[in-house]
Amino acid sequence: MNISITFTLNQEQSDALQERVDLHNSSSLTAITPSEFLKISELDYYIQTLVDQRYAASLTRLGTAAASLPYAERQALIAEIESQLP
Repeated sequence: MNISITFTLNQEQSDALQERVDLHNSSSLTAITPSEFLKISELDYYIQTLVDQRYAASLTRLGTAAASLPYAERQALIAEIESQLP
């Protein structure tokens, strides 16, 4: 999925972002643009946070649903899931 996002920054925000990009570029062999900086430093992190939250919510739903099972069935479910893990 490709998504394009347009940001409108005021001068203070633009200056702060450019300062951070300049700092990055001064210590890196590869120069990046402000857009690239936002993607690698903020957006990727935020998207991974969403992925992690979704995964955690799935595990919570499974645990909540399994809590009503008898103990032996919960143990069997855990064993089945663990047998599929690397």
